[in-house]
Amino acid sequence: MSKIHISNIKDYKSLYQAYARLREEGNGTNSAGNAKAIFGQNVDIDNDGTAELWEFMQRANEANGRTIFDAIEPLKKAQDGRYPHISEDNPIRMVLSVEAETVGDEKAEAAYRTIDSIIETAGEKIRGYSSPIKKLKELYSIISEDCNLHFEATILLSEGLAMEMPIIDCDAASFIYLAVAHELNWPVYLAHARGHVLIFWKSNENENLYFETTDGEIAEEKYIEYADPRARGYIKNQENLIIGTTYHNRGGSYGSHGKYDLAEADLTRATELCPDEPFAYFNRGIVYHDSGKYDLAKSDFTRAIELDPAFAMYRFNRGDAYMNLAKLDPAIYNLAIMDYTRVIELDPNHVAAYNHRGAAYVFTGSYDLAIRDFTKIIVELDHGFADAYYNRAMVNDHLDNCEQYYKDMEMYLRLKK
Repeated sequence: MSKIHISNIKDYKSLYQAYARLREEGNGTNSAGNAKAIFGQNVDIDNDGTAELWEFMQRANEANGRTIFDAIEPLKKAQDGRYPHISEDNPIRMVLSVEAETVGDEKAEAAYRTIDSIIETAGEKIRGYSSPIKKLKELYSIISEDCNLHFEATILLSEGLAMEMPIIDCDAASFIYLAVAHELNWPVYLAHARGHVLIFWKSNENENLYFETTDGEIAEEKYIEYADPRARGYIKNQENLIIGTTYHNRGGSYGSHGKYDLAEADLTRATELCPDEPFAYFNRGIVYHDSGKYDLAKSDFTRAIELDPAFAMYRFNRGDAYMNLAKLDPAIYNLAIMDYTRVIELDPNHVAAYNHRGAAYVFTGSYDLAIRDFTKIIVELDHGFADAYYNRAMVNDHLDNCEQYYKDMEMYLRLKK
C-alpha cells in the first residue's frame, strides 16, 4: 500500500480534525479499526501508524464521495460546545492538533481554554475600535495584562500556555493573534522575517501594517524590509505558512531533545509546505549538523543562502559545516574561510566569525592570519571573549612565542574563573 503523506494533502484543517476524532474514538489505540468503524469502508489498512490513516481517509473520500467534513460533524459539535469562541475553521485548531501529538491532549486542552478566553475578552473589548493599530495594541494589552501571559522564549504554544506562569514567544503570540483575527474578521496574516515571526494587517493593496506581537508595537524596519516584498506570497500561501511554521516549531522541539529523526521528519514537512522560505532549511541544517550529517547540513545551509543571501547566520553555519567536512578533506578549510569572510563583510562585528576563521587559518597553516583574527577580537570587539585568548595562546605555543603564550593563558584562566 502506497502512503500519502501530510504534505501531499491540500485540506489540512479537515484532515487534522478528522484525525483528532479518530484519536478520541479510539483513545489512541487501534487507529485502523476505528477508522473503518467511523468511515464504514472495507479497505485493507494496517494498525501501525498515522501514515496509513492519512491514506485511508483520502481513499475513503475518493471512493464514495464522502468528504472529510462529513466524517467530523460530531467532532465539530463537541468542540463548539467546549470552546464556543473558536470556530471550526480557526487556524489555531491546525496548530494545536499538530502540537497535541507531542505534548498530549491535556496541554492542548489548556491552550484551547486560554485562547478561547482571549477571544471572548477581545470580542467584548475591541469590537468598537476602528483603527487597526488600536485594535492590535488592545489585543496586546488583553494578552499581557488581562490574561497575564509573559513573553519569553518557548518552542510550542501549548507547552508555554500550560506552565504555571504561562509564557509565549513571537511564534506563539502570533498564532494567538491569528486566532483572534479569524473570529473578529480582521485581515491579519502571519509573516516571517530573519529569525523572527510577526503579523501584518493588510490595509490596502499597497500598504501593510506590520506588528510585533511580543511588545505591542509597530515592527522594526529591518523586519518590514524583509517581509513586505513577500507579503503577497504570505497571503496566497497562508495556510501552508501556518502549518509549516507549526511543524518547524515541533521539529525544533524534537531537535532540542536529541530526537533527530523526528526533528528531520517535521522540518522536512516544513520545507515541503514552505519551499521558498529559508527558515525550515536552516533549522533542518542545524539538526543535520548536530547529528553529524555535515554534508546534508551544508546542502540545507546552501539552500537557505540561495533564498536569502544577505543573512549572515546562514553562511556562518555553512562555514561550520565545512569545518567538520574538512576533517576528511583539508582543502575544504578554504571554503570555510570564504564563508566566514563573507559573514564578516555582512556583519563586521561578528565575533564568532573572526574566531572560527582564525581556527580555519590555523588548520591551513596561516598562523599570522589566525593571530590577526584572534587579536581583532581581543583588542577591538570583545575584551572578555576567553576563547580568543586561548586560541591565540595555542598558536603562540606552536610558534614558540612563550612569553605571549603565558600572557594569553593567564588571561584565559582569569576569565574562566
